[in-house]
Amino acid sequence: MGFNLTLLFLYLDEKKFSIKSILIENKNWDLNVPYTKLVKEIISFSGEILLKEKIKYYPSFEVKYYKSKKMMGCYDGSQDHITIYLKNHNDIPSIVDTVLHEVRHHIQNKSRKKEYKLYGHYTKKYGYRNNPLEIDSRDFAKKNTKSCIKYLENRKIISAL
Repeated sequence: MGFNLTLLFLYLDEKKFSIKSILIENKNWDLNVPYTKLVKEIISFSGEILLKEKIKYYPSFEVKYYKSKKMMGCYDGSQDHITIYLKNHNDIPSIVDTVLHEVRHHIQNKSRKKEYKLYGHYTKKYGYRNNPLEIDSRDFAKKNTKSCIKYLENRKIISAL
């Protein structure tokens, strides 16, 4: 008997980062806007990707300012909603990575519904780290983080120190 798990979690890595500035290609960055604007812009970055997948709507989102014990972010597929836990991130690249990871779950939910419904089955069979949907989301975030950082810089969301 299968089941559909619509709340996905990005579990904490053991990495530690610095929250005030980030280092990408030997550049330090400052955040010029509130965190809610940062997350909105990261999601906006995915607009062309969503269009290519024939997805018409961005996911909704919220930013939580308290620490979660287990997750950096989560996607609720029943609500098309992303939650980001800021206190679980110590730098902007990790926020970018998490938001993009959760956006990928939104894409999976909208463009690959049958496979997405197997999320719980995959986790049970392979574990969280080896769940094919999680691997895909990590790869998507890794592939797009650098270009998203550049996008944020061009929009003056972040600036080089």
